[in-house]
Parts: sequence; C-alpha cells; structure tokens
Amino acid sequence: MGEKQQSIWSREWSPGVSVRRGLRRCFTWAVFRRVLLGAAVFATVVALIYVEENLRGKWAWNRYARDVEARGESLQLPAFLPPPVPDEQNFAMTPFLAPLFDFEPGTQQWRDTNAPRYASSMFPRFDSAAASIASTKAEPINSWVRAPVDLKAWYHAYRNPANPAASYGEFELRDVGADQADQQKVQPVPGVTRETAAAYVLEAFEEEIDPVLDELRMASRRPHARFNIRYEHEEPFAILLPHLTVMKRLFQALNLRVAASLALGRPDEAHEDILLMFDLLEVSRIEPFLISHLVCVAEFNLTLPVILEGLAGQQWNEAQLREFQARLENLEFLRDGRRVLEAERVLGIATLDRIRLIADRSELYRSWFNPRPGESPGSFNWVVLPAIVEIAPGGWFHLEKVNYCKFMDDVLTSIDLESLRVRPGSVRRLETRIEEELKGSRLGLFLRHRFFASEMVTSQNSIRRSAFAHCGRDMTLLACALERHRLARGSIPGRLEDLAPDFVDRIPLDVFTGEPPHYRPTGSGGYVLYSVGWNEKDDGGEPGKEWFSSKDGDWVWRLAKER
Repeated sequence: MGEKQQSIWSREWSPGVSVRRGLRRCFTWAVFRRVLLGAAVFATVVALIYVEENLRGKWAWNRYARDVEARGESLQLPAFLPPPVPDEQNFAMTPFLAPLFDFEPGTQQWRDTNAPRYASSMFPRFDSAAASIASTKAEPINSWVRAPVDLKAWYHAYRNPANPAASYGEFELRDVGADQADQQKVQPVPGVTRETAAAYVLEAFEEEIDPVLDELRMASRRPHARFNIRYEHEEPFAILLPHLTVMKRLFQALNLRVAASLALGRPDEAHEDILLMFDLLEVSRIEPFLISHLVCVAEFNLTLPVILEGLAGQQWNEAQLREFQARLENLEFLRDGRRVLEAERVLGIATLDRIRLIADRSELYRSWFNPRPGESPGSFNWVVLPAIVEIAPGGWFHLEKVNYCKFMDDVLTSIDLESLRVRPGSVRRLETRIEEELKGSRLGLFLRHRFFASEMVTSQNSIRRSAFAHCGRDMTLLACALERHRLARGSIPGRLEDLAPDFVDRIPLDVFTGEPPHYRPTGSGGYVLYSVGWNEKDDGGEPGKEWFSSKDGDWVWRLAKER
C-alpha cells in the first residue's frame, strides 16, 4: 500500500474519526426527534400521574372530611384548645409555674435561659432523698394500691442522701408502677418509729416544699387554669411541654406529705393536700396532647394509694369523703382518653400539611428516616426515599392523611362513650390488623400511602391506661361510699346495691362487662372490690403480675383494716 493510500486509510479509520462518525449517527435529526418524543411521552405520563394522584387525593380527603363533619367531629385544632384566660385568673400563672412558659414573643425561646431549670431545682433536699431511695419492682399487692409509703426509708434517705447533686428535672418520666415501687424498698432504721420518720419528713418539707404548696393552694382559688403552651408552633409535635415533669414531681412530693400527715394522725392536713392533688389534675386534663393525658393518669395513680391509707386507718370523716367523691365524679378518663386521641388525629394532619410544605427542613420528618431498631443504615432510607417523598405530588399527602385518619378512627371506636365501655377483644384485633397493614418496607408503605401512618398511628396502650384510670376512679368512689356507710350504720354493706342512693347516686359499671364491679366483704370491715380487667375474665379478685396487665389477673381494689 502506498504512503498516500495508507494516510487516507489512517484518517478514515482512526479512533477519533470513528467516534465522531458514531456520534454523528447517534445525533441525527431523526434520533433527536425520537429523544424529544420519548421525553415528551415520559413528561406526559408523569404529568398524568401527578394530575391523577392530585385529583384522587383531593377527592378522597374532601370526602373523608365531610364524613367526619357529618359525625359531629372536628378536624381543626382550635376545637380542642382550652380558651385563653387572663393571667390574674389563671392558676398556671402563679410565680412558681409562670416561668415555665415565659417565652420570647412568637417563639419557644425562654426569656431567662435558666427558666427550664428553675422549677426543677427548687427542692434539692427532696430530690437528693428521692434519688437515694432504691428502685425495686415489688410484686403487686393489687392493681391500684401499693404498700404504705415507707416513711422510715425516706427518713434514712433525707439523713443520708446518696446523690446530693441529683435533679428531678433531668429524670425521665417513669411509669407510676415504678414510681410507687421506688418507695417500697424497706431500709430499717433502728430505733426510728413510723411516727418519728413522718415528723422528720414534714420538718424537711417546711423548709423547701411547703412554701410552694401554700402558694399553689392560694392560686387554686383562681377560676381558671391553663398553661400558656405555644399551640400555634409550626411543628405540632415539637411543642414544648416543660410543665409535665414539674407537675409529676409535685405529685410525688404530695404523695409523701399526705402519707406523713396520716401517720401523725393529721387527716385534715392530708385532706387539704389531696384536694390540691385534684386541683393539679384539672390543670393537665384540658390539654389536647396524649402525653399530657398519660401523665395525668400517672398522677392520678399517685393520688389513690394515699386515699386508701386514710380509708384503711378510718381517718376520713363524712364531709371529707363526700368531697373526695365530688372531685372524683369530675374525672372522666375515658372521655379524656378519646378526646386526646381525636386531637392526636388533628395534630397528625397538621404535621403532614407542614411536612408537605417544608419536608427538608422538618426535624421530625428527618428523624423518621433514621434506621429502625435492628435495621442497618442504608442510603435508600437516608437519601433516596426522602428525595422521593419530597417530590411526591400533593395528592399523595392527601391520601396519606386519609389512611392515617382511618387508622386513628379505628382506634377511637375502641372507646364507646355512650355506654362508657371498652372492648379489649376489639382492641386486640385492631392491633393485629394495624400491625399487619403497616408492616413491610418503607418503599412499599410509600407506594400504598401508609408511610406516615406507620410512624404516627398511636399505640393502643393508651386506651388500656385510660380504662385503668377510669376503673380506679370508680373503685375509689365506691370505697368512699362504703366508708360513709360504715360511719353512718356501723358496718359496710353486704351488697354494693345497698349504697345507692344514700351514699352514691348510682353504682358505676365495669368498663369491660357493663355490669357492677365484683364485691366481696372479707371480715373485720375489709373487702375486695375488682374489675375483670383487660383479659375480660373473672380471676376471683387475683391481680395481674404487672401494672396495667393485659394478659392475666383482675384489676383489684382491696382494703384491709389497720385497726
């Protein structure tokens, strides 16, 4: 081959020339038109999907909202908010409590950065003593009432604090069962009687706690009670509730103070403290948050044991018992439980609406894409799925809201307000169905419009706790009526029916069976009073092996006379 021919061949078949020719063939007008057509088709399909999803989602949400309105329910948060009240009429604006919500206008930033620690550091001696009481889970004596508060252990704890630097404000809210168990571990102190220990505890209270309690008693005379919670905060589940820990701590202190007063034979002082406990219960009851309701239940379960201590010692008089009954009748834990679940549904809707607008800036939203327990970190959950959610059409969020609300509706039907009944069997079946429908991969949940429902649907455990508190209220009402019967006629009756109408307007019915609770005198003025509990089975008055037991045992109120 000549040099000229070889040069031409080299130019014709060199790699650069081949690539250029290939590119020219790929980017001909015909190919370009095909690409444009494909892109147009793809864009059209995506647009149709968005349009279809938006129309379907909007139609489904509007239909659901109309159905809810027809049932007489509301999907607007203002319907669940307690109305504002003037500061001078507001129990929650007393000097001890007011700093908890003293925020800069329009924010959740405290004016005084020390405010969150203010109320949590007011009782250093009590906090140190409480921290040194060993936590031990005792076997339940019955469902509501534990062994009497161990005043000797508290005496020892006050004299020998194990952790002087402890602050209750830094502690996590614990279950009432554990709280009560904290006070049960007996630590014998030689030569110290229960009365001596009680006097020492009350003396310690005089210095740091009594002034606060006196302030709260005065403030309780105000006509209204409402913490100035920032309900208008842009992220509903990020609303600060700093008062809950403080309120729980006040109940723990009052529980101890009542026990000490009763040990010294001062029922009038104990009665005043219990009335303050009822006043404090009313403050949290009006809030639309599930956590507020659960804390209220825990506070109530700190109130019942000391009422029983006075009943066992026959220390309450007729007027005091009547007042206890009047206060108890105002507490409706099943209605409260359903109301906060309805509010939780509304808060979930507001959260989804907020995420739809600013998904990438929502702290709660980002937290949902963290690895689940036992799930290894992966780029799909951390990167791909959040990106998909952020570009999802608005109709997808509407369908997510519909599914979330329908799950919450099923939860709500577990509480029948007309008959004040709870049906545990239905709740258990509902739990199983929700677990089945909300399991699977996050992508699968996304495609089935159940992603946020899997993160937000409230646990049925709250219904069990609401039922437990409601049963406790009914048992305490009857216990007060039984003691009034004994004071008036010399003994307790053989049947609960004999209490009405002189000592109680009507016999409250078991929330599970719709029949009167089981009642059995045990001799010497004692008795057993119980509900069949969550297993809906009469176990003869034997309590379950754990608090709020859902597996075995009855929910029992037992009184054994002290003298």
